[in-house]
Amino acid sequence: MNAVIGSAGGLRTALSNASPRAGADAGDPRTGYAGSFAHTCTEVGGLTCTPGGWAIDDQADTEVVTVLSRKARITDADRTQTVVGTGGVLPRGRSGGWDILEPLEKLHVAIEPKENI
Repeated sequence: MNAVIGSAGGLRTALSNASPRAGADAGDPRTGYAGSFAHTCTEVGGLTCTPGGWAIDDQADTEVVTVLSRKARITDADRTQTVVGTGGVLPRGRSGGWDILEPLEKLHVAIEPKENI
């Protein structure tokens, strides 16, 4: 582990080591990860991302997100848009997209269904 989870300095280091986001369909989002912990069906970690967007099709896990700085917009398959400035829960099976509006720092907990283990 390179950084303490939740450490602003650790997340900024991750952003400096960021790589292009696979599947990007808007802008040039670059993501970096800072320290993560995984056990059986749960992953906890920090993520940074520069502005841009990508689609999500049938999200495989449930993700609880806490935004540490900046904001993003989440679009659901029905085109409902929600600006995320503090966090939320993204349910398994969700389709839609992420649009990072400003350089983002977030903590997340991703929970895989047991049948995927």
